[in-house]
Amino acid sequence: MRDPGRTLLIALGVLGFAGFALQRARSPFLAIERERALAQELAPQIGLRVAELMALREFCGVARSRDELLAVATAFADERARLGEALAVCAANGRATLVAELLAACGGDAVAATARLRELPEGIDAVRFAAMRDRFAARGAP
Repeated sequence: MRDPGRTLLIALGVLGFAGFALQRARSPFLAIERERALAQELAPQIGLRVAELMALREFCGVARSRDELLAVATAFADERARLGEALAVCAANGRATLVAELLAACGGDAVAATARLRELPEGIDAVRFAAMRDRFAARGAP
């Protein structure tokens, strides 16, 4: 006769593995890694590193079309050159109004606006972007 505890343990192990496999298949991070060729194609056109473009894609949504990603990445690159990374990330995430308000409150000083942004909940956007960029870079994206 079989041990019911052993059967239950095996069944739970199989279910746990199936759940893990399902979550991995749904991972936006891994989907972006599988489509690295898109980032390798677009990044040099925009002046971004591949890891930066991959992080921007993860941050702004993996479901965006190629053209939408190109538009967001181009705007991000332009804004970053003008305002710095933190404010550009915030603007790329659909918070251009907040960026404009911060700049107005700081008399157009991007450094002061960045300092104020870091005090707001929306400031986590820049931290998240940097973490994703570093994660993609650590996994081999230049």
